[in-house]
Amino acid sequence: MVEIVSLTTPTAKELDQLMQIWLSGNLTAHDFVSRDYWLSHQDQVRELLPTSQLIVAKNNQVIVGFLGYVAESHEIAGLFVAHDWQHQGIGRQLMAALKAEKPVLVLYAYERNQAACQFYQQQDFKITRRQLDETVGQVELEFSWSAK
Repeated sequence: MVEIVSLTTPTAKELDQLMQIWLSGNLTAHDFVSRDYWLSHQDQVRELLPTSQLIVAKNNQVIVGFLGYVAESHEIAGLFVAHDWQHQGIGRQLMAALKAEKPVLVLYAYERNQAACQFYQQQDFKITRRQLDETVGQVELEFSWSAK
């Protein structure tokens, strides 16, 4: 059974689990972005993860998915579910846990990541802006959500 919990101070082992899910998820979902781009950002993400509000999905103390939230910008910095655990409602549970706490959310996704864009729209996020992410040469969509 998967439990959804806040993770305030990730251990080195938990950071390893988060990073594995993050890297694998980005490489799979963003095959239109250079693999080297994601590899070159690992250290930066590993440093930023503990500074974000983390909501994780755990199965027997093993992290199988997570959501990172940055309070200052109301931004979901990332939502990732391990490949073997996808399509089981974990992403929806992570999103619901955050929505229960926050009245306004924003996030960004590449337009070509159609599965993510469709998921966010199913979660009642609306596209509020299109822009070019010049670092990777891809159109990025801004999604916003507010409690009704």
